[in-house]
Amino acid sequence: MNAILRNTIEERRKSVLSTLKDDFKNIESIAVNNRKRLKNVLLRQENLKCADCDANEPRWASINIGVFICIDCSGVHRNLGAHISKVRSCTLDEWEDDTIDFFEKKGNYIVNQKYESTLGSNTEYTKINPNSSPEDRKSFIYAKYKDHAFMS
Repeated sequence: MNAILRNTIEERRKSVLSTLKDDFKNIESIAVNNRKRLKNVLLRQENLKCADCDANEPRWASINIGVFICIDCSGVHRNLGAHISKVRSCTLDEWEDDTIDFFEKKGNYIVNQKYESTLGSNTEYTKINPNSSPEDRKSFIYAKYKDHAFMS
């Protein structure tokens, strides 16, 4: 009876392992597909620069706002709090389907049309650049996303 029980346990173990392998293959396939989709969104012309300071090749994102940002601006976004801006890495974090769907509909151009619609007429602020001081960067990003200072 021990031999029968061992065979049954071994068969069950093999079945579970086979199922797990299939599940991992599916997860890996989804992850690869999502990486390709994210890369395509990142490579759109509008997303080649940080939404806030225009630094080249942003590799961070605010996933609830829908913009790609540089590492310097990402630190300020994190300090805004997750209720305003949830920051994810484009290279280190896994992205879910619905998050990529959201970014395919948004992106830096569309979001900046909303959040920077009155920036040119606002005399108190000018858009920051990659060389802006940490203080100017913080002031601008807080005004843009927390205070909505440049929205019409």
